[in-house]
Amino acid sequence: MNHTKTIAISILEFFFILLIAWNFEFLGAIEKTAIVLLSLVITGTTIQRINNLEGGYGIVIVKLREKLQFLDSFANKNEKLLNFLADLMIFFGYGLLAYVFFERNQKRQKESIPTERNPEKIRQEDDQNHEQA
Repeated sequence: MNHTKTIAISILEFFFILLIAWNFEFLGAIEKTAIVLLSLVITGTTIQRINNLEGGYGIVIVKLREKLQFLDSFANKNEKLLNFLADLMIFFGYGLLAYVFFERNQKRQKESIPTERNPEKIRQEDDQNHEQA
């Protein structure tokens, strides 16, 4: 395997994703996601061709019997632990997503609620609106 090229390509891809996330604010979430997924496929395919690995669409499959046997034995010995960790990660993943979503909605609601204003200002604004109409 050509580790130097693989590492260099991976580092470039990491910084490209950071660049997309931070500097392209004018793009929507769907466009950013599409760009990142396309770049991951291109990077994965490039690494796959450089190292002559099996896979498709940039997903590399490494077949090593020793590692598969180790993973199988570890999973058989620690089934309860792995199930607990899977449940915990699902809880945190969806919980944090919900927290971010609801936190943003609460901030938006607070911003949309008008604060106390001077009644005189309200009358002046209403008078101006009636004059313009």
